[in-house]
Amino acid sequence: MRRAYSRLLYGGLLVGRVLFSVLPSYIHPDEFFQSSEIAASDILRVTGHRTWEFSPAAPVRSIVPIYMYAGVPMFVLSFFSSLTPWTLFCASRAFMALLSFAVDACVFCTIGSQRTMLLLASSYCLVVFHVHSFSNAFASVVLAVCFWMLAEVERGRRGRRGWLGVLGAGLALGSFTHIAFPMFAWPLGLACLATLASARRAGSLTAWGLVSSVACLAGGGVLAALGMVLADSLYYGSLHWRGRLVSGSLTFTVLNNLSYNSRHENLATHGIQPRYMHVLVNMPLLFGPLYILAVARLWAFLRSGRRAACVGMAAAGSVVSGLALLSAAPHQEARFLLPALPGLAISTWRQVHLAPRSFWYAWIIFNAALFVVFGAMHQAGVVPVVAYLGESVWPHAQCRAVGADALCWEAGSGDVELTTKVFLVSTYLAPRHLLAQPSGLTTGARVEMTDLVGLETEEIRDILARSVRINATLVPKEGELVFKQTAATRYERTLLVMPGSVDVERIAPLDHRLVFSYAPHVNFDHMAETLTRSHRERNKQRAQRRRERETSAERAQRREIERRRAAARRHNETPEEREIRRLNGRMRAMRRRENETEDERLRRRELNRIRMAERRRCLKTAPGADDPPDYADIQSSDLTSADVRRESDPRALGFRVSANSGNSFAPPPPTEDAMSRAFSSLNMSQSDMAMLFHPGRLMNISQPASVFPPLPFADPLTFHLPAASSNASIVQHQLRHPRPHVRPVLGEVNPRQSLAHPQQLLATVSTYPILSGLAPLPGPAPQPRAEPTTTQTIEPQQPPSSNATSYFYYLP
Repeated sequence: MRRAYSRLLYGGLLVGRVLFSVLPSYIHPDEFFQSSEIAASDILRVTGHRTWEFSPAAPVRSIVPIYMYAGVPMFVLSFFSSLTPWTLFCASRAFMALLSFAVDACVFCTIGSQRTMLLLASSYCLVVFHVHSFSNAFASVVLAVCFWMLAEVERGRRGRRGWLGVLGAGLALGSFTHIAFPMFAWPLGLACLATLASARRAGSLTAWGLVSSVACLAGGGVLAALGMVLADSLYYGSLHWRGRLVSGSLTFTVLNNLSYNSRHENLATHGIQPRYMHVLVNMPLLFGPLYILAVARLWAFLRSGRRAACVGMAAAGSVVSGLALLSAAPHQEARFLLPALPGLAISTWRQVHLAPRSFWYAWIIFNAALFVVFGAMHQAGVVPVVAYLGESVWPHAQCRAVGADALCWEAGSGDVELTTKVFLVSTYLAPRHLLAQPSGLTTGARVEMTDLVGLETEEIRDILARSVRINATLVPKEGELVFKQTAATRYERTLLVMPGSVDVERIAPLDHRLVFSYAPHVNFDHMAETLTRSHRERNKQRAQRRRERETSAERAQRREIERRRAAARRHNETPEEREIRRLNGRMRAMRRRENETEDERLRRRELNRIRMAERRRCLKTAPGADDPPDYADIQSSDLTSADVRRESDPRALGFRVSANSGNSFAPPPPTEDAMSRAFSSLNMSQSDMAMLFHPGRLMNISQPASVFPPLPFADPLTFHLPAASSNASIVQHQLRHPRPHVRPVLGEVNPRQSLAHPQQLLATVSTYPILSGLAPLPGPAPQPRAEPTTTQTIEPQQPPSSNATSYFYYLP
């Protein structure tokens, strides 16, 4: 009964492994860009990204293992007429799940323990890592086959020489699969030679049999290695075979890989970790309680001094050797230790059989928790995003022009060219082959991906400033996409992808539209930034609660302390910082006016009228009152004398400044030197300067949608150009012109950081005629049109017949 229950449980775990293999988790970019990306681009002729490992000048990856574990599903799909992103993804994952069954089968043929089989089938390392197309996972499969071959040789069954030949070929194949494989496999070679020598001493093997057995072992390895060298040479083009004529040179990818990894500066580009990383972090992370059980087993074996079976000794030596040699390398990743799984299972099968219930409870909890993290949530939004983009790659499309933009949909015929440019920020590289987009596509719809990983914020902002933006007022129907028309039959749009932990307003200070979302998505690479933002938000909430509970005396004491600190900061600030502080004060004043009630607005205007009258009285009595006041004398309170209100014109957002006539004056512009110092202190890029000072161009300033702070460890990937993004969703947004009828952005400018919103500064200073190219136009506020358009011109109107002077300023 117990045996039947174990078999039923084991079968359920195998079925679950295949079903869970299609979950869109994404552990490391190498699972795509060193396997299925290459195989799909070669076999299916789809768009793919070839990394530096496959450079024909000095390739470091052999193509034979890649075609074995990633090319087979692509070869099967080549017989299908149509391909979809999810078909490519699921085929690769399902085939890797079938290959992982070889680990179960080989371990069972080696030791024959049912409990060990349950342990393997429930290990998240096998259920998650081995179904991803890692070269390390395939190396683990090859090593498990080698253990089985070694067990057959030790049992002395008929056909020993054939087993030895397969063992030699397997050792050679694993060495060409990943450079770390020989570190785990060389104890198997020694164990095989020791087994043959023991059989010779026992008399079961003759001297000629010993020589022939060693020759079969070496011959199988040499022939397999030579075949892979020839295949790599032909693939990378260093060797040419024309009929009976062979010319060129051989390509040794293994030697190139050793040469690259022997240089410390090369490994530094991938990251340098401490030597204890594998022993204390990666092994417990991958194997958990099994690793602790193996350490206890090894310690007990060393103290006892007993001899063990040859296969058991080889398995323990494989784990210890691989762990020790990989720990000596400066670059350490957890996936490098995947080939240790067969050795751990074989060397601890007796301890697993005798393990108490507490071990199994800990084993289940450990694997269930890490399966959820790495199997279902880790970077799980990248693949659905690429699949969504792949659905927009149409063979033919038609478009309907709407002003300078267009609404496009899939059609049976059409020769328009639709280009979607995608920028990925702070996330893993997106696999291009999942787009199922034919390579060299020039007609129809195509997607161009650009990874902005590692770029500074200013560089990203410059790239986005040069991108194409669409009109915000266009609302597409189901099955339609909004594009910008760039030529007669060419249309383009821009999409931005980023996790929710990244500050959207800092990266892309633009208006945006939600296009696609997916949840869950966990991004451990930005865990520190996520925790920092959450901590900052909690501190703000605590400060707000303290202010709500404080008394009048405490409030007065706090304000006095803040006043003294501000005075100390002003005493040490530079002229550029003083100018920026004044601009920030004006922005805060305008933000307060946006939220004030009608009574507060009337009270403020009355106070400003009194202050302005007093100032005019002082100007009349001061010497040189006829001269325009110096810009340095204009305080932030002077701005409040103007009635700044939004215009209702749907084509542009302007500001009207109305002051009482009589002795009123228009504030003069600051000197060019003062403005240049202020802008230089803001660290503005050339594109930002061009956007500020470009004459004759209207620009709306809109309030970006807020992005709620993400929960710790739950980092939604956002397809950006934001609108109300969810905390637990991957969000895609689309760049567009800022929409009309919205509030102006009024954020503060930090003199020690780059300007996140150059429009914010313009929203303040444009109320003064101080920027070149900004000419005041007399006339009343433009009347709204019935249908909003994107026209960038406004006809001037006649001045009003009142005693007020009005200015309407165009924002560049």
